[in-house]
Amino acid sequence: MLLDEAHTLEIDVGRALLNASQQVRAVAPFLLVLAGTPGLPERLRQMDASFWSRLGEGLLGVGRLDDAAARKALSEPLAGREVAINECALKAVVEHSQRYGYFIQLWGDALWRRHEATGATPLAMPAVDAARPDVAGRIADYYQERYEELRDDGLLAAAVLSPRSFRPAWTPRRPSKHWTPRWPTPASRKKTCASATFAASPALATSGTRPGKFRRSRGVPASVADDFRSRI
Repeated sequence: MLLDEAHTLEIDVGRALLNASQQVRAVAPFLLVLAGTPGLPERLRQMDASFWSRLGEGLLGVGRLDDAAARKALSEPLAGREVAINECALKAVVEHSQRYGYFIQLWGDALWRRHEATGATPLAMPAVDAARPDVAGRIADYYQERYEELRDDGLLAAAVLSPRSFRPAWTPRRPSKHWTPRWPTPASRKKTCASATFAASPALATSGTRPGKFRRSRGVPASVADDFRSRI
């Protein structure tokens, strides 16, 4: 049984589910898979589910993909429908997605819709350029939702302090105010497509398991820092 968004389970419902799963496993093979955000272990603790700390290899962290996995996540679903993507476009999309699963999904959806609209295969940089505004808008919506969560939970003060209290694990060479990819121009694309680069805001430093993850430094209590970090 697979249950997604398990970090949103009501305490009583989750406790009843976990107790039932233990009773079933006593008499028959049964696998319960709970998927959620990094706040899931704390939610399980609130359900008095102490077993989660003893899961060992059964506790799977799903963070950013490595480069090879990100490429497969984009190219294999397309290949299954007899649509190819060339190396230049694939490299650019993987880099822009930061190898983050949700952003890869957004790119896959946008590129598939470009194929449906044009019939192009292999998909190349013109398709990527055409899909970029839609993907960028949806990513902006994603970060707007994270901002509103911080605001509603009273954590914006911590966010304002972040430039001083957190140091990016990775600092872009050319930071800008907006997260805008620097796509190769048509004239230089032939030379640069194998190493397309992007300008990123320091707030979107790409290190760790999620976009925007920071290392904590002095100045913010650990509990506030961990809560803030888990949301970005």
